[in-house]
Amino acid sequence: MKARWVPHALLFSLSAGCHASEQQSTSSAAPSAVTSAAPPASVTASATATPETYAVENLLDLKRTDISRFAYAQETNMLFATFSDPAKMENEPERESHENELEQWDLGAGRMVFRYVLPHPWIVDELFPSPDGLLLGARLFLTGGGSGCRVRVFDTTTHKEIVDRPCIEPNRWSTVRFTNAGDFVVSNSSRSYVAPEGAIAGFDRRGQPRQVEAKSLEPDNRCNGCDVVQNEQGRTDGGLYFTGKDGKRHLVAANHWHDNFALTNDGALLVTTTWDGEVIGWSTADSRRLFTLKWTDAYGYLAYDRKRDRFLLGEAVHDGTSFLRVLVIKK
Repeated sequence: MKARWVPHALLFSLSAGCHASEQQSTSSAAPSAVTSAAPPASVTASATATPETYAVENLLDLKRTDISRFAYAQETNMLFATFSDPAKMENEPERESHENELEQWDLGAGRMVFRYVLPHPWIVDELFPSPDGLLLGARLFLTGGGSGCRVRVFDTTTHKEIVDRPCIEPNRWSTVRFTNAGDFVVSNSSRSYVAPEGAIAGFDRRGQPRQVEAKSLEPDNRCNGCDVVQNEQGRTDGGLYFTGKDGKRHLVAANHWHDNFALTNDGALLVTTTWDGEVIGWSTADSRRLFTLKWTDAYGYLAYDRKRDRFLLGEAVHDGTSFLRVLVIKK
């Protein structure tokens, strides 16, 4: 599967305030309220659930709106998010923008554990957590009318930067891909495609250069059977498709949002989000839409937590909720 998308940040005229050139730590946020003492029900029961049993519920208050980028590391239960909201922080009233800040949240503890502050005027274009959650890659792009692309990699335990380098090519398609051992490559490619030899820079988990075998890289296993057709000029067949065991290719959603889709552990349920604020569930066994829920006014991010069998949702609109949300099955 190969899917590319033009980052949503291109659609906005973005600017960043005056920020420090180095990472800055902040005190941990106070534990945030969870809407229910009981954990959300597993979504693996999707094969027998009915549309009326699905719901989107609040999980954790992030204290910010307008998520710009979103990634989840299931092994450490850490959420990484950047925001486009211009809201001023209480202790920094002179600052009007925080678009170059990356927050790390411990979902188990219900608190923010660190805020990375990136050099002005760079902001995050895409996030790439390692399989073990101990490293985080970030592709940055230059705002303020300039052009440029950089890749930075952080240790999510010490919060120190271990790699800072230009993208392979300044075209905003560089990615960071990892092995199970923590080695990684910076490549000019989509997540599911390895660039030809010579277009890859390899590193060990300390950020030291080394040779990394392409075959050792973790595959993109969000959804075997999925493929994306971009809504490019002149095309009328854009959307997210799924090919079932019968070999037939079905249109799941014509207006799905970027690469926000994943299969449940049992392979029974494919979930995606759309540009107009819907979350869609597709039954792979029956090759039909199982449910459509309106959960926001515009669009948002989705991540599947395989370890806890749940879908996390975050709104990407300024006047939306500040809560991280979760797709659940009502008991």
